[in-house]
Amino acid sequence: MDERGFIMESKRNESTDELLTVGLGASAGGLEALKQFFQSLPGETGIAFIVVMHLSPDRESNIADLLQAHTSLHVSEVNRHEKIKPDHVYVISPDKILTVEEGYLELSEPDRERKGHATVDLLFRSLAGSKGKKSAGIILSGSGSDGAVGIKKIREQGGLTIAQKPGEASFSAMPQSAIDTGVVDLVLPVKEIPEKLLAYKESLSRTDFLRKEERKDGLQVIYKKLRSAIGHDFSYYKQATLLRRIERRMHLTNCFTFEEYVDYLDEQPKEIENLFGDLLISVTRFFRDAEVFENLKENVIPGLFEEKGPEDQVRVWVPGCATGEEAYSIAILLQEYVRQSEHAPEIRIFASDINRDALMYGRGGVYPESIEVDVPDSLLDRYFVKTEHKYQLRPVITDMVLFAHQDLLTDPPFSNLDLLACRNLLIYLKREIQTEVFNLFNYVLRPGGVLFLGQSDSDLKAAGLFDVVDKKHRIYRKPVSPDSQANVPKLPLKYQKNRHRVQRSRSKFPQKKKSIKEFHQNLLMRLYAPQSVIVNDVYEVIHATEGIQKYLEYGGGEPSANILDMIIPELREVVRALLYELEHGNNATKRKTTAFGPEEERRSIEIIVHRFDSSEFPDRFIHVVFKELKPAEDLNTDSDVVDSPEIAEEEVEVIERLEKELRDNRERLHRTVEEYETANEELRSSNEELQSMNEELHSATEELETSQNELKSVNRELESKVEKLRQANNDLKNLMKVAEVVILFVDDEFRVQRFTESAFDVFNLIPSDTGRPIKHVTHQLNYNKLGEDLEYVYNTREEIEKLVTSVNNHTYMMRLCPYRSVENKVEGVALSFMDVTKLKEAEEKLQQQKLQESLARMGTYALGVDDLESIIDRALQQICLALDADYALLLTWHPDENTLKLTQATGYEPGEEGITEMEADPKWDAGYAFQKESPTVISDYQNEQRVRLIPLLAHLDIQSGLAVRVTESDEVCGVLGIYFKNKRTFSRDELNFVQIASNIIGMSSERSKNKQSLEEANKRLKEEVQRCNEYQKEILQTNIAERWNLGGYLHDNLAQTLASIKITASRIGAEIADSDLNLSAEIDSILENIDEGIGSIRNLTHEIIPIDIEEGGVKRALRLLVRQLRKTHGVSCSLETGDIIESINDKKVATNLYHIIQEAVKNAAIHGEADNVEIKVLREKDQLKLQITDDGIGLSKAKSDGDGGSGTNIMRHRIEIIGGSFNREEIAEADHSGTRVLCKLPLECLNETDNER
Repeated sequence: MDERGFIMESKRNESTDELLTVGLGASAGGLEALKQFFQSLPGETGIAFIVVMHLSPDRESNIADLLQAHTSLHVSEVNRHEKIKPDHVYVISPDKILTVEEGYLELSEPDRERKGHATVDLLFRSLAGSKGKKSAGIILSGSGSDGAVGIKKIREQGGLTIAQKPGEASFSAMPQSAIDTGVVDLVLPVKEIPEKLLAYKESLSRTDFLRKEERKDGLQVIYKKLRSAIGHDFSYYKQATLLRRIERRMHLTNCFTFEEYVDYLDEQPKEIENLFGDLLISVTRFFRDAEVFENLKENVIPGLFEEKGPEDQVRVWVPGCATGEEAYSIAILLQEYVRQSEHAPEIRIFASDINRDALMYGRGGVYPESIEVDVPDSLLDRYFVKTEHKYQLRPVITDMVLFAHQDLLTDPPFSNLDLLACRNLLIYLKREIQTEVFNLFNYVLRPGGVLFLGQSDSDLKAAGLFDVVDKKHRIYRKPVSPDSQANVPKLPLKYQKNRHRVQRSRSKFPQKKKSIKEFHQNLLMRLYAPQSVIVNDVYEVIHATEGIQKYLEYGGGEPSANILDMIIPELREVVRALLYELEHGNNATKRKTTAFGPEEERRSIEIIVHRFDSSEFPDRFIHVVFKELKPAEDLNTDSDVVDSPEIAEEEVEVIERLEKELRDNRERLHRTVEEYETANEELRSSNEELQSMNEELHSATEELETSQNELKSVNRELESKVEKLRQANNDLKNLMKVAEVVILFVDDEFRVQRFTESAFDVFNLIPSDTGRPIKHVTHQLNYNKLGEDLEYVYNTREEIEKLVTSVNNHTYMMRLCPYRSVENKVEGVALSFMDVTKLKEAEEKLQQQKLQESLARMGTYALGVDDLESIIDRALQQICLALDADYALLLTWHPDENTLKLTQATGYEPGEEGITEMEADPKWDAGYAFQKESPTVISDYQNEQRVRLIPLLAHLDIQSGLAVRVTESDEVCGVLGIYFKNKRTFSRDELNFVQIASNIIGMSSERSKNKQSLEEANKRLKEEVQRCNEYQKEILQTNIAERWNLGGYLHDNLAQTLASIKITASRIGAEIADSDLNLSAEIDSILENIDEGIGSIRNLTHEIIPIDIEEGGVKRALRLLVRQLRKTHGVSCSLETGDIIESINDKKVATNLYHIIQEAVKNAAIHGEADNVEIKVLREKDQLKLQITDDGIGLSKAKSDGDGGSGTNIMRHRIEIIGGSFNREEIAEADHSGTRVLCKLPLECLNETDNER
């Protein structure tokens, strides 16, 4: 987690995907909860749902089908890379990992080498990373703790988290584990979750209040409320982060505007705590960013132990530790390094946070089993103890870590640290406070100490305070050089406006008085030396000479020590170029001359840059010199000289003496100020160290108080146990007095020590028989081996339990067990006798009922299932359960070989010989039973004279058995054998039960054979029907082809011949018009007859070939058909076509569609009595859709041609011939009835193939 619990904001662009995506995690009992959830959803939600359950990898899942029956949303099992769509439910496939990436579902194989897969956690993590606040996680019924870690990630990214109410769940472990994390927003019954989910979706669509500047005042109000109620100041945190968390609370509280939420805080004071909790989400996990921790293990941790002995400490501080996973991860790595060392230093890890609940969770050291995904198996085994769905850290790790309540910005820090791990915290602080935090980190780390930052802290700079060890993994080191130390931090941390980003510490000792030589040199430098500065390798100014203000200046905004930020603009590019040449070229001195200043005062300056090394200053510094040049003409011309008034020699001496005294006073004052500042720094440093020690003592005190409270709790538990023990002793005395159970205790010499009053009913005892040997006491039992059994129990420590009877026909359950002391030492034997006479009678009745129920289950299953193998398997299982049998076998008789062959068995495994077949010989029990009508009973195979145990069971220790033959249609077909490892007898009810069971198996076998014969006949019938259908299709295809041939002949030959005759007749008529022959009437009659012939041929051709693609196309033909149908059937026909109609280039397709429309309209008019018919030919995705809808009386009332009529069959055949599908349905609505014919045809079928051409 990050300090103050702030969560990592997603870096994706949320505007690209506004779809709310909900992940649902469930396990045992979750199916019923899922059904209720989806049944409570409306038909359209605009939400996508992803369901992840713990499924068996060995079986196919039908979860999608089961859920589809309870929702109108589209439910499917994910089997491939698939885009997430709204109003879809996606169900995980068995033995797969399902994740979300950029709006797509991705399937992957689980890591079978790891202990746990945590499928729900993995989905939630990916969902949160991909969808951010557009995600929601719901935990439903299930065992274990899967989802408890992933739901934190959803909350971290601003999504909604919901858990099913544990009291309602069939298995409450999963929802309870999620609730225990403290990040669940809502705990609800399943039926109420959809309503809250839809409300949350609605709230996400509201106006983004972050864009309104007037919210700044409201944010200040919230700062004030948090400070007043909680005592914590959030003003140093980035506003964008705070506003996102406030926006989330607004969604959950149903506030439409920012002002409404501020008012809501006033009306609901508890919301202040909820908001504070949202800002303190304790989100972290073990070994977050595994590559980073591996680098820490290999390259950093070994250096922490260098030059450290057993008396030393390795000190680590983890600010913002949350629930402790990161602190414990570092502790594990440190322990891994030292566990083989005998002289390792003490390891002390300080884990701090301001979230007290998270600290308590971390102190407990108990985490959900889903951490298996993050922690390597070897470390799980070594440092964790597995409890029920939890992992408990071992004391070797928890004892290292000291949890402390501490605010990084206000409370004293821990000091003298070797490692400081502060990951993904600083990015949530404002830039100005980050500098102060880095200064604090530099101060508390030892020289050479390591700073470990998070992957999101990449833009943070502390170059002046830390050296880079590994930039990629954000690992830095405090320099060993003393001049890189930061200032002593002032608490509470706040931005120091007058502090440079990097300051060097002053000398801790007073300076010596300067010599006259040094004074003279300084005087010459002030008068004649050019101004210069010294900068470090990141161009920050370390020191400057007097007068440098001509070239360097501070601008507005955040102060910067970088020379490129401070230098006047006219010289900036020159200096930048010189520094670049020095860094990327050789180390030779770089210089350049340039001009600067206003036009009337233009001056020339030479800038010199060079690098120098010194043993006193190991860092490689750069010297920048600014040397002004005088113009040549100024040097050669005489200057005007102004005479100064003469001064007396005495006055000169006085002036020089006064100036010297003034300089001395200034020097003394300067040294005094430096000594004061040095002493003040030392005092502040000592104070900070004392505060750090106090903080450590305070944390240790908290731990001691916690231990003291635990000891008090243990003491109270012991007192409670003593009281319970006293109460138990009293209860035992009273129990011994009033119990109806006969109880006796005998010592190691079998002498009576104590007994209940009920013992007088079985044993002939008197109160004074205490200490008397039990063998001297007579009893009323039909049992003469009591002494032997007592010795057996005492010597072997094994219990004996058996039924015994008494002389007065009572039945007792006798139990003999070793009498053990608190130290688990056997000091005698305890005897108990419970009168179970009535229980025995009830048991017999119960056994009868049990047998009847088993038969009922067998019969019901046999009637409801067709698979003979399943029926037999279920019957054998029921027989074993009802009779407590060890083995049940079904042997089938093969008359050709006269053998009995093993068909199915329960509880049986073949021996090494692998025998599964035997002769139907009466010497075997099964062969003997094969010849008998009644069941064959063998109570004791060892003493049985009639038969022997079948060879199939020779390798097993069988004591008793029961065999009965199985018949089909009064013919014997096999034997049912039931066998027991213990000797037993069989009642008449049990024999009848076995006989009926064998009859059920026989009848099921007979029914199975009859069904098989029926299926074969049905198969042959279907093949015949299929051939008939093929013939019909072939006839239709031939009909179309012949129509085209005949139509072509009529159109191309006969019609052309008549046309030629008409032309000839017309020419003859024209030639004889001028003659005396009056044949015009006859010619006209001939022409009229020819026209009628041509018209008849044209009509006949149109009937035969209704569509000519080359002449007019399909659209024109359908319009002509509609007009013809109107005239023929007197119905109102409308035609709607899309551009798809122009794509039909296949004559066969066009002709069949034409005839389908023709047939459908005819059926609607004649049989459906329709007045209006609507015809649509449109494109639907990648298909052509033909839909004919009428307003007739419907299929059910039509006089003929229902679903099975010849017209319907012809239409179906026609569309199937060209590769389409056919459907006909009745419209039965309140204000409308009729019939709808729907044909769909793939687009690729519309064009004529090469073969067809």
